[in-house]
Amino acid sequence: MLQNIGSAIYKRSLEAAGDQTVVVQLPWWTPIVFFINVLLIVPIVFCLDYTLQTLYPTFVIVEDENAADFEPLVPKSPKNGKSGDEEEDVPVTPSPVSNSIRSIYRLLRANGGFFANFRGLSIYLVERFITVIILHSAIRCLGLYLGLILGPVLHLLCNLLLAQLSTAWVHIVITPASPLRWWRRLPAFSTTVKAVWGPMFLFSIASFLAEWAPFVIAKAVHFPLGFHAAMAAQDGQKPTLGFACLLLVKYFAVLAGSIVAVILLIVPTRMILVRVQASLLPVDEDAIIPFDRSFGGRVQTALVGGRGFATITDVWSTFSRAVMGRLVKLHVKVIAINVLVGFVLGGFIVFPSVLAVTTYSTVVKA
Repeated sequence: MLQNIGSAIYKRSLEAAGDQTVVVQLPWWTPIVFFINVLLIVPIVFCLDYTLQTLYPTFVIVEDENAADFEPLVPKSPKNGKSGDEEEDVPVTPSPVSNSIRSIYRLLRANGGFFANFRGLSIYLVERFITVIILHSAIRCLGLYLGLILGPVLHLLCNLLLAQLSTAWVHIVITPASPLRWWRRLPAFSTTVKAVWGPMFLFSIASFLAEWAPFVIAKAVHFPLGFHAAMAAQDGQKPTLGFACLLLVKYFAVLAGSIVAVILLIVPTRMILVRVQASLLPVDEDAIIPFDRSFGGRVQTALVGGRGFATITDVWSTFSRAVMGRLVKLHVKVIAINVLVGFVLGGFIVFPSVLAVTTYSTVVKA
């Protein structure tokens, strides 16, 4: 009944308007609300993207759980029936420094305070900015269609050109604060490219596949991309509750498939790349986490005639399942935090703002 009344009122309003154009005037304070939303949302989203998704996983990747400098000793518990004189000190294996988000946060607080959660930010922004310029220029020269086809090649070439920046970022992140500027900590270009071209090739291919995974999954489950596609799926009729529920199920299927693609493709290839870049750390610099430069004796420095960096085989053979498990758990936690923060921002900031703007909007006939 209400639906029929609403439809009749809408048609009547169109007839009354005739050929006149209906213009919706937003309140004068709409730009202020938008600006406040940007001020509140952008820093939060950036912290989630840089600190949790980029910075924190680096410590899990680089840390060697078997490279602890010492093993603390604690008295054996008297529950074993021995007297106090017979108690012996037994070694206790310390938990990894990067065991959880909280432990990584404490590590950074101890090595620079709160703002250590943004260490390496300047060189990271420079690398991202140059990457956008190079890719945008390449796509404009090649055309959008050809640029999309050659996407993995363009990303690989761009990453190789900026290999010094990304490698220096890893070194800055895992080492104590240095008085040297980031451009003075760039490794040699030839050695860096020689070391990272293989891992970067794998990472570029994995990134390309992960970017297209949502579209492929959406096509497979017949999830409509866009409003017009959704209306076409309904044959132009009004959406029903069953149709909305089906779309929701398909949406979560696409989301779950995308997350699986990231975990299976991005996580392992980025792990290989970061550990190879960490192997290029200069011998006169120490890491703030346990780090085995020799990768189990497989890598020797160039000072003694060695290669000076780890290969894909060296990295993969020294990366334990426990570390991979911690890395996957960290990414799952970060995804859960992103979803939770998204709901909070949408429910308490975006939705009230949109509701306020639409409530105080006026309709004027032009």
